[in-house]
Amino acid sequence: MKLTVLLSLFIISCFGRVTAQQVNWSEDIACILYSHCTSCHNPGGIAPFSLLTYSDAVAHQLEIQDAVTGEHMPPMPGKSSTRHYAGENTLSQSEINLINDWIANGTPQGNISNAPVAPTYTNSSQLPVLDYTAQIPTYTNPVAGYDDYRCFVIPTSFATEKWIKGFEVIPGNYDMVHHIQIFQDTSNICHILDSLDAGLGYTYFGDAGSLTNTYVGVWLPGQGPQYYPDGMAIKLLPNANIIIQVHYPDGTTGQTDSTKVNFMFESGTPREVFFNPILDFSTSTLIDGPLYIPANTVKTFHLVYQLPYDLTLLSAMPHMHLIGRSINTFAVTPANDTISLVDIPDWHFHWQMNYPFDQPIKLPVGTTLYSEATYDNTTNNPDNPNNPPENIYAGESTDDEMMMVFFGYTGYVTNDENIIVDSLDHYLHYLNCSPVHAVGLQETFVSENFTVYPVPASDKFHLNFENLEFVTISVIDRTGKIIQTQMDVASGAEIRVENAISGLYLLLIQDQVTGKTISKKLSVLK
Repeated sequence: MKLTVLLSLFIISCFGRVTAQQVNWSEDIACILYSHCTSCHNPGGIAPFSLLTYSDAVAHQLEIQDAVTGEHMPPMPGKSSTRHYAGENTLSQSEINLINDWIANGTPQGNISNAPVAPTYTNSSQLPVLDYTAQIPTYTNPVAGYDDYRCFVIPTSFATEKWIKGFEVIPGNYDMVHHIQIFQDTSNICHILDSLDAGLGYTYFGDAGSLTNTYVGVWLPGQGPQYYPDGMAIKLLPNANIIIQVHYPDGTTGQTDSTKVNFMFESGTPREVFFNPILDFSTSTLIDGPLYIPANTVKTFHLVYQLPYDLTLLSAMPHMHLIGRSINTFAVTPANDTISLVDIPDWHFHWQMNYPFDQPIKLPVGTTLYSEATYDNTTNNPDNPNNPPENIYAGESTDDEMMMVFFGYTGYVTNDENIIVDSLDHYLHYLNCSPVHAVGLQETFVSENFTVYPVPASDKFHLNFENLEFVTISVIDRTGKIIQTQMDVASGAEIRVENAISGLYLLLIQDQVTGKTISKKLSVLK
């Protein structure tokens, strides 16, 4: 007997119930907050208040409404007109509408028995394999009146090179750790800098203070483990020092931290990934330079760099300081195709992020990387460190300015652009939150002869499977919109996606007889 509730109906119910029903916390709002907000807004998180309970959400309803309506939260200032980022955390307009409706109607709680189970947050590792931990000594911040960028040196003593496949940061004190940069260096400079500073570690802004230090990665609040694509990794040199630079913001004086970074290594010899500022105001071509912004002026600068070889681009991370207002980074190929990478129309110094692409980007030799940045050194800029404004020059201090874009990249190999980097986590968050269907999603049916091809596809996918009847198939985009549904399918199907844009999609298949569900990623490439 067929299930009376088809897959498409329960997906629709998860992404916004019938409008005649009243929006409530238990069935609508809790899952949004658990999926997008509570990784920071929990009792031990970096956010100023928790949103784990109904009473939490009601108490902070105005802050929630202001943040989501103004698109300040979740913090994801970077956008691209042509692609998505791996694990991006953004609210759809339908989610924003649900929050606004809930508040406008008096924040009803609904039937608490229908609420999803609240997530738990611990300091345990989420890496599938934990190979090495670099932990800073227990540090009490003595700095008052300004932000401190404190570098801690951890010698590795590895006799041979290691390959970093993934890493995670676990702050010792979420209340005081704003963001973290991770470097490696084989020179003795970091130890010298450490010995010259009376306290634990040493203060240095920008990099780790050595001419030979290189980036391993960055961490921002709310980020989970970060991984490089299969077969790719960052080389950790023998006997390298790992330098963990922690940003302790003003106001954390007297607080104590013991942050650690966990690493997962790759076996064999994978392709080497690099993370460097290819666009750099001091080494690339800076049009309209030098980087100098007189008091009471708004100025725009352009960075340009032409690639001398084929490159596979994995991520991009723009960098400016306090008077930066916007920065847009893109590439133009020799065929004159423009590729949007990261556009940040409203720059926030305290929300600097690395943006990993959900699929690597092929940039052929001769491609030109561009970045356009605008700086506002007037009283109209609320982040201006000087009142009245003063002349701003290029430099390492927070009150100086910089213009850089870091890129994660490797040498191009055929079909790199077809790799799917993203995970299914943010597609499945609603379904996993659903108390009605969570159990069913944990049970997946297995068909020995189940195939989906081609991947990626440009106009259609072919699905073949045996021993299944009365199957419902749905393809869902990132916003939860069902772009294709077929019911009562047996043996196989053709799924047309000619109207879909390039990107990652979720394929959900439900056996209507058993109710069991399987999910797979689909990649569309135009």
